[in-house]
Amino acid sequence: MGNASCLGRKPVLRVLVTLLGMSWGVALPSAGHAMPEGGQVVSGAASVQLAAGNRMNIQQNTPTLLMDWGSFSIGGRERVHFQQPSTASLAVNRVTGNNLSEIYGTLSANGTVVLANPHGVIFHQGSQTDVGSLVATTGWISKESFASGHLVFASPSDASVINRGRITVAQGGALLLAAPQVENAGVIQARLGRVNLAAGPAVTVDFDGDGRLSFAIPETTPLGRTLSAVNSGLIQADGGSVRLTAAAARDATQSVVRAGGAVEAHAVDYQDGKITLHADGGQTTVFGSLDVSGTGAHEKGGTIQVLGDRVNLQESARLNASGAAGGGSVAIGGGYQGKDTTLPNASRTAVVKGASVRADAIDNGAGGTVTVWADKATWFEGQLSARGGRFGGDGGFAEVSGNRLHFNGMADLSSGKGRAGTLLLDPRNLTITDGGADDLDAANGSDANTAVYAYLENEDGSDATISPTAVTNALLQGHVILQAHNDITVDALVSSASTTSNLTLQAGDDIFINKNVSLLGSGGLTLHAGNAGGGTATIDATKDGTGTMAVASGVTLSTATGDLAIATETGGSITLGSASLLSTQGGKITLSNGVTLLGDATIRSVGGDVTLSGVVAGDFALGIQAGTGTVNLSTVSAQQLTATAGTIVLNGDVTVASDLDLQSAVSAITLAGASQLDVTKGGNSAISLAPVSGDYALTLLGDAGGSALSLKSVSANSLSATGGVLTLNAASACPLSAAIMR
Repeated sequence: MGNASCLGRKPVLRVLVTLLGMSWGVALPSAGHAMPEGGQVVSGAASVQLAAGNRMNIQQNTPTLLMDWGSFSIGGRERVHFQQPSTASLAVNRVTGNNLSEIYGTLSANGTVVLANPHGVIFHQGSQTDVGSLVATTGWISKESFASGHLVFASPSDASVINRGRITVAQGGALLLAAPQVENAGVIQARLGRVNLAAGPAVTVDFDGDGRLSFAIPETTPLGRTLSAVNSGLIQADGGSVRLTAAAARDATQSVVRAGGAVEAHAVDYQDGKITLHADGGQTTVFGSLDVSGTGAHEKGGTIQVLGDRVNLQESARLNASGAAGGGSVAIGGGYQGKDTTLPNASRTAVVKGASVRADAIDNGAGGTVTVWADKATWFEGQLSARGGRFGGDGGFAEVSGNRLHFNGMADLSSGKGRAGTLLLDPRNLTITDGGADDLDAANGSDANTAVYAYLENEDGSDATISPTAVTNALLQGHVILQAHNDITVDALVSSASTTSNLTLQAGDDIFINKNVSLLGSGGLTLHAGNAGGGTATIDATKDGTGTMAVASGVTLSTATGDLAIATETGGSITLGSASLLSTQGGKITLSNGVTLLGDATIRSVGGDVTLSGVVAGDFALGIQAGTGTVNLSTVSAQQLTATAGTIVLNGDVTVASDLDLQSAVSAITLAGASQLDVTKGGNSAISLAPVSGDYALTLLGDAGGSALSLKSVSANSLSATGGVLTLNAASACPLSAAIMR
């Protein structure tokens, strides 16, 4: 038998088939008999051989081949095989008839096969497809496009490509199912290869001549077309990648990606897997498993990306990017703080109760990263984890954020052999309240989906609330950062009885502490108000961004051995209410940029250092108790200031309007710079220092009206005092009118 060329030899192919006894009229396909019919070579050279009535061999004699068929279907007992010159060969098959292609039997090839039928393609249950690479599409390709190697397939209808059978491509090969509606309900296997289910009005395939294919779908879609990519079966691409995509449509409900069943791209031989789901401008829903885990001794977890305008992980969703040597990366709705320009942000994201996301280090290494993001609203009640390895490694990082945020989930960033990881929550405004997220279930009733939908779609909904229980539960598994674009308010008691994790509150503008916050373990507490510590979005126009830190009257902020730090931006303020208390049992306490007192307040650290800088405003007393620790005063101005500590260090001038009492129990008060102590108010005002030592000059400015200046065990380079009465070393008292030099 001979060859048929692309132009002058078409009759040869028809004669060949006739001699083999086949009728090439159009027939309806069936599971029993549906062999391809009406074949014509358009470009390239090939011959067709039939054997025993149920086997067709297509001998391809050129590296690339374009054929037209009246119909292309394969019955249940039939086999069609493409024998190609090499694994890099390409055979494009266009179906010109009016029937869809139905594959019940076996299709095989050693290279790449393209089946293009505008009326649709179905691989039925029980069918077997084993090829180097495969493209099945409803698009039509021109001869000119084929000749260019830049294959553009345009779909003139809304037909589907569906797999219910088993499709296997060679190691490193590629599979593309492309149509307005694409579905896999069977099994797809592509070890170290690429699997693409692409829903779109057209698809472009680039063939480089070495057997490698690349795919692209357009960004725009004709009006009124529904695009969907669905998996309900099994897709395996270990060491490779899987993509389910739907092009943008005019209506978001017309662009849909749904991932049920199981999608697997495990790590293989140090090759991490990657799974991407993306409904461009539409809705992506996961109700099955996405698995890019690596269980080999040196394998890490891969990458999972779930993207779309609306992203929904249902209760049966299971995402796994864990690895024996380190966790992978999971991005749901966007990247870190919505800033990753390579990942389109969702407007609304939901991870409902029962859904789980894992990026753990199983044996060694650090936990991975998990990001759950939406520009408008995020609902999270699922479980996420990015644990450190059981034999060594730190916990990972997780962010759950949205302009409005409902958080009532669980996050495990722990590590048994390393440092705990960090959970970041980052809404517009955040309130910790007893009516927070974990109390919403009872109010929602049984129809949870209705509650989720209502929350996500409510454009004018309230800002984020979170219960203290959710905060303390998260602290048991890792560090927690509560970060708001604008304000953070604490309206409920936050108390963690045993934790080594740190709690950080960062607000773009203000923080209001109206209830006690107590960390009784070794974890630290940090509060920062103002732009530098706040959210990532633009601060509201009504906000100045300098930040106010307000601690209500009678409220206690406390840690055990952890540090307590409070700061604002320049121009901001820290307000302490009457009888408020900042307390640690050995940790450090730091207040930056000044304090405003609304009543007498106390800073207490049992053995820890206390650092205070800036103006202490308000006609009230501030008491500092540091036990055996050190009190650092840096350019402090106050109405009345008392400090007792093991060591007191003056890093700048200290000015008080009334009494100043500094008592250092362990070592002398240290002058770390040119220090001036100034009592500006007369009457019974007093400066009392005991003892004093340093290599710098000490200036005491009393008041001529009778301020008492009391110094004990003074040792300084120089000492000058004016006004009042000076008592040295508890001895004689005398009026001062000139400098006293040591």
